[in-house]
Amino acid sequence: GNPVAAFGGPWLGLSKDPRVQYLDCDVSDKGYAWILSATAQTSGVTVFDLDIYSPDGLLVKAFGGIAAARFALDRYNDLFSLAFENAPGPREYPVPTVSAWYPA
Repeated sequence: GNPVAAFGGPWLGLSKDPRVQYLDCDVSDKGYAWILSATAQTSGVTVFDLDIYSPDGLLVKAFGGIAAARFALDRYNDLFSLAFENAPGPREYPVPTVSAWYPA
């Protein structure tokens, strides 16, 4: 078959910087897109960002310092993420942690 431009082009203007790695995304029930990314800096440090886009594809809010591997939103837009920290579990066996974030 032949491709058809049925959706009018890209919805979000995401960075094409090769240092940016997109880790996860979710869409709220109101149509807002939440995008988690990590950017490798020349200093060797990785910077994590969480960007929220409106249903029109406009950037609403950008948050820095959200170090997470994955995340999920609930219906109140509370964010729950798989953190990079381990906690001692049964018999001191390390278990992953989950963080909760409640944006204002």
